[in-house]
Amino acid sequence: MKIVIVLDEKLPAGIMANTSAALAMSCCRKIPGIIGKDVTDADMNIHPGLLTMPVPVLSSNAEQLGEIKRTASDAGLDVIGFTDIAARSRSYDSYIESMASSGSADLKYLGLCIFGDTGKVRSITGALPLVK
Repeated sequence: MKIVIVLDEKLPAGIMANTSAALAMSCCRKIPGIIGKDVTDADMNIHPGLLTMPVPVLSSNAEQLGEIKRTASDAGLDVIGFTDIAARSRSYDSYIESMASSGSADLKYLGLCIFGDTGKVRSITGALPLVK
């Protein structure tokens, strides 16, 4: 199992951070057991569990994101997309309404979370650089 997040390289830092957070949280909902158990430090303070595996955050140009999504989906990988519609929606209900009236060709992806077979994920995303 491998998980990666791929972001539009031209997004401002704040939008990159928000997009990554939204994708990571959505991914955690889809993969049972991805969050580790709570841990206790030497002073007996409890720290909630974190992700149990690394999630590299990679960058790509905006045009390539749609193609990466199609390629990953066609390879049988799970893909979660964060679109411009999601970014500008002020409520989940408005997101649902806007998505219902938008065709796939109308969607502009700001980021993707791709997960599944390690070899397949690497073959699709392995040449992408880390976000700087």
